[in-house]
Amino acid sequence: MDLSQLVDQVTHWDGWTWGGWAWPGWVALAAIATVAAVIVALLAGFGWFSPRARLEVFVDSGPPGKMRIRSVSGPASFASYYCRLRIVNQGPGAADGVEVQMLELRKRDASKAMVADPVFLPLDLRWSFDQEQRPKLLPGVHRFCDLVHVDDWTIGGDQEDQPMLIIHSSMYPVHPNELRPGEWPTLKPPGDYELDIGVAGVNAKTIRRTISIRFNRTWYNDATEMFTKGLVVQRK
Repeated sequence: MDLSQLVDQVTHWDGWTWGGWAWPGWVALAAIATVAAVIVALLAGFGWFSPRARLEVFVDSGPPGKMRIRSVSGPASFASYYCRLRIVNQGPGAADGVEVQMLELRKRDASKAMVADPVFLPLDLRWSFDQEQRPKLLPGVHRFCDLVHVDDWTIGGDQEDQPMLIIHSSMYPVHPNELRPGEWPTLKPPGDYELDIGVAGVNAKTIRRTISIRFNRTWYNDATEMFTKGLVVQRK
């Protein structure tokens, strides 16, 4: 007997007249309760009744989201400007294995149109401060994810050095190989860019966000000027 037949018999059964503990309707109710318990258990196993995580991306205007630091390379030291994304769990449930992946990079061409950058790889971004990759985000908790940085290309007064926008993939400080002469997936010249990212985790809906990056050839020693004129990063 399937569930529909059981329900039909129960709803049209003459034995519903109360008969105390000997009432034959107890058998039908027990059968219904058993089926309902099985259904609830199955749904719970698929996470239907578990609290869900809700991930979101923010670009903060101040440290540590945007900050000037002193970088060191061997005996040399120089100024660098870093931009990071803040990944937040705004839901009541925990998100496991959170991943931030670059999906597409576009650059503004000579006609002012945004076109796909052919020298691009869909790599994960790197979690800041050497945190483990694909971490767990508890409710109300956030972590920072490195996005881009630029180093002072005017060291020694040489204004002709080529400024580069350095994208922080999970491979950083190692960079992917050169794909075209003078072109790398994570090293970009000045320009206007749009980067699509996906943020995903177990127990959380995958979200897609676009980050606008405008980088020109002017270096500013003041962090406020640099982040409003020289390296402008915003979430669209």
